[in-house]
Amino acid sequence: MNTQHFPKLFPITIRLDEDGIDWVHFVGGIGHVLTLRELPEPFQPPVIELIDFLQRQGVKTLKILPSSLICQINGVHRNLLQDTPNIQETLCLLAWWLEWSHRRVVSHGWWQCPECADHVTARRGHCKNPECPSWNILFQITGESILELVPKTGTNAS
Repeated sequence: MNTQHFPKLFPITIRLDEDGIDWVHFVGGIGHVLTLRELPEPFQPPVIELIDFLQRQGVKTLKILPSSLICQINGVHRNLLQDTPNIQETLCLLAWWLEWSHRRVVSHGWWQCPECADHVTARRGHCKNPECPSWNILFQITGESILELVPKTGTNAS
């Protein structure tokens, strides 16, 4: 899951639960809450790896702020993620998806792309800018390619 562009980092809190992986809550900065089963299916395996990693480290609550990847774990500031680039990337993508899905849920037909600030219409589902990193980020999370429509040119005479 390597990317050319690291997505913008948004606040995220992960609350692990001893009752199992289905009770883990992912909380976005504005309070938008999702569980593992509410994430896109292609994105669930790396998130499961993230949860397993955090459980092995004894984490109950992980809180990350946009200013850095230094995180608050069980109320104590630690740099748990220093040598874990795949975990860092999954966290950034997860925080990004929480922000994206929150914007989509509270929108009134459109919202701003978190990467380029272009308008995203609910009908289109992504910004119009084919150079925007959000197209690649959405592909990484959902597994769905975004194809740019190319206008027809000329005539098709046979």
